[in-house]
Amino acid sequence: MDFMSVLNWLIFGAAAVALLVMRWTRSDLKRPIKIPIFIPVIVAAIAAYLLIAPIVEDPDVYYLYVLLFLLVGFLFYIPFVYFKVTFAFIDYFSIVFQILLEVAPPDGFSKQS
Repeated sequence: MDFMSVLNWLIFGAAAVALLVMRWTRSDLKRPIKIPIFIPVIVAAIAAYLLIAPIVEDPDVYYLYVLLFLLVGFLFYIPFVYFKVTFAFIDYFSIVFQILLEVAPPDGFSKQS
């Protein structure tokens, strides 16, 4: 079984729940597309089932690996994205890998902060 599908369904369910929460807590915001409320409810329910059912049916240590994978992602996200921590050598490595892998941003590309 693809254990990362559990993580995918966790993310899909979290997105559906976030949509529901935003619909109730920030109902004053203008939305370009407003979908019927039953769609995120159904998606959240299906995601919860597809997240919990495989773990209950066949508990496996690999589900802990998925959880660790998620936690490692948070360990990188919190300092580097949320708190915007940067190191001076990161720009150097970025340039070196762009040259090494023959990739570069298009002309006129500017880094926005």
